[in-house]
Amino acid sequence: MGKVFLRYLAALLALLLLTLEAGVARFIGEGYSLAEIPEALRASSLGDVVAATSRPLRPKVSRGADQEKMPRDLQVLLEERSADYSVYYLRPDLEIEPFLYNSRAQQPASMIKLFVMAKVMEEVREGRMTLEEPVGLRREDVVGGAGKLTIYDLDKTFTVRELLELMIDTSDNTATNALITKLGMTAINDYLSKEGYFDTKLNHKMMLQKVETTQKVGKRTKKVITTQADNTSSVKDVGRLLTRIYKHECVGVAEDDVMLEILKKQEDKTCFNAALPDWQIAHKTGEISGLFHDGGIFYGPDGNFVLVIFCEHYAGRQIAIEDMQEMAWYFAARLTDMMGK
Repeated sequence: MGKVFLRYLAALLALLLLTLEAGVARFIGEGYSLAEIPEALRASSLGDVVAATSRPLRPKVSRGADQEKMPRDLQVLLEERSADYSVYYLRPDLEIEPFLYNSRAQQPASMIKLFVMAKVMEEVREGRMTLEEPVGLRREDVVGGAGKLTIYDLDKTFTVRELLELMIDTSDNTATNALITKLGMTAINDYLSKEGYFDTKLNHKMMLQKVETTQKVGKRTKKVITTQADNTSSVKDVGRLLTRIYKHECVGVAEDDVMLEILKKQEDKTCFNAALPDWQIAHKTGEISGLFHDGGIFYGPDGNFVLVIFCEHYAGRQIAIEDMQEMAWYFAARLTDMMGK
């Protein structure tokens, strides 16, 4: 019995060593340096490593050969509505350059919250903030719209982690404003410029685009309402951020894993999740009147991809969702085609 157990243990250790060896090869293939691999392996569960190594390593190409026909395919699929959509699509384990369609600076709605999250995690990595640090709410940051926090939560404190989860998973506007206050709008915009997100700028807090001030005219004081410029971003910037998180090149391995886990708990499953229910999708949605966005990292049995779609001036909310679901099916099929399955 002892010999049988020892043989079993030896076989198990051999399998573990082979798995870790394949995992190291996988991380090298994804661009990690030798110094970064130990941290990446520690941050990954054994199941993640086994799942990753079960797929053969393939040399990356600059662009998938099918990218050339994608604009024509989208125009056929979307017909006269094709100008309403912008798309970022990348198969990060197979190609280097993304497919971009109509990418331009646009109103991002709640997609801007992804960049606030990334800046928070940079602060955490640099030791200027902790995820368990308590944050109180300020009355001026409490707004309506999406989310769960209300004026009745003013006497409560929340950890940075709780505010991040509320901001992303329920798209809570008040939680977002609390984090913007803590970070400072200038610091967030400096981060965006430093990281090369040139289409993205935070010009106002959530639901606070109009600012009321007072102005003295002669002996009278009157109220003046100033409308701030729109926040802006693009599918290119959002796709780049998500791709960096996927590759653990955004902030750091541990910090990027925190962001991935938060994104995987997204409660809004109206669009991509309904289209591809068998996929795990780490994503964020954005929606205001006449606009619907969704973007995320898609984990499937045969590989992964990053897809971001912005839709503005839509013909109708349900039409936009159905169009985006058809695009999700289309791009999932392109992954399978590229892998030769």
